[in-house]
Amino acid sequence: MPAEKNRGNERKRLLQPVKVLSGKLTDYSTEKLHRHNVHQVLLIRDGVSLLVEEGRRQPLYGNMCAFLPAGCLHRTVVIGESVTYQSLYISEEMIESPEAGIVIFSLSELGIALFNRIVSEKNRDSGSGIQKDIIELFIRILGEDIAAGRHDYALPEPHSEECKKLTEYIEANYMRKISMSDFRSVLPYSERHIARLFSAEMKITLFEYLRMYRMFMATVMLHGERSVLEISLDCGYESLSSFYNDFSRYFSLTPGEFRKSVSGNPGN
Repeated sequence: MPAEKNRGNERKRLLQPVKVLSGKLTDYSTEKLHRHNVHQVLLIRDGVSLLVEEGRRQPLYGNMCAFLPAGCLHRTVVIGESVTYQSLYISEEMIESPEAGIVIFSLSELGIALFNRIVSEKNRDSGSGIQKDIIELFIRILGEDIAAGRHDYALPEPHSEECKKLTEYIEANYMRKISMSDFRSVLPYSERHIARLFSAEMKITLFEYLRMYRMFMATVMLHGERSVLEISLDCGYESLSSFYNDFSRYFSLTPGEFRKSVSGNPGN
């Protein structure tokens, strides 16, 4: 299996404090959660993916970065077109994990410049010389960037079969108007019981999950050429102003500003 082969290659490559892996994310995605015995810094160069860990899914897209602590169970899911990425694998001895779980954040311009310098083909020897100094500086900047540029937007992951059916229904029908009565076609319970069951497990309401999923799909669509109005309609919004309000609430950007921020590959 490609995933098993890649994990074997990873072990071989980690004879130095920092190693690099890059390519198309589909080549390294796995169907099951897995873990690394080192820290991973993952930078998405283009495209949209979901980082899945126990309990939540977090969107990750062009020029956003993720810190995955050693031992953290995770998997990646490619959304839409192919995703290009680069990863740094860093020995635990070199960096203290900022917290348990995956952290998604924005790298500063300095952080991106240092990252690019480390992954450059002609600068792969991380054990000595100026490259070692660059890595040490990057690790210091990494901690500052994580603290300053976190993205706390995550879709909760269902565990019970009932909640899985409800989220699957939302994800298949988010583009149309959904009312509480529609969920009775999914589960043979009263509307009140369905609402309570979902909120108790997921810690958000059904309609909060619907709104979050629509916003996630909007980020995927904004990588294309369609107008913001078309995207708002495709995401089930009847009002463009409501779409703008929700998008700004989740991402602190307008859809147009978001599109500019992920277009191209600044820092490459």
